[in-house]
Amino acid sequence: MIDEIGEYLEGKGENVSMALDSAVYLVMSHYGISIREVNQLSPPEFDQMFTWAAAAKKKEAEQAADSQRKGQKIESTNYSQRMPFSDGEW
Repeated sequence: MIDEIGEYLEGKGENVSMALDSAVYLVMSHYGISIREVNQLSPPEFDQMFTWAAAAKKKEAEQAADSQRKGQKIESTNYSQRMPFSDGEW
């Protein structure tokens, strides 16, 4: 089963069941809902939620790629130094 999932994620197979499971997982993770709540959705509701979740995921990926192309980095906090604009004692 794990090999089958890996092949699906790499685009090396067409598995309708796994595609549906992936769509359900995307909706669940994007909206923070349970499988039970997904099962209670009507097909048009699920379709709309999936479309918006997929669009949001695509936008996030595009923004990440843009920032990577521009060479922008997200720095982590260095706790050994004072924070900029901080007036307090360290």
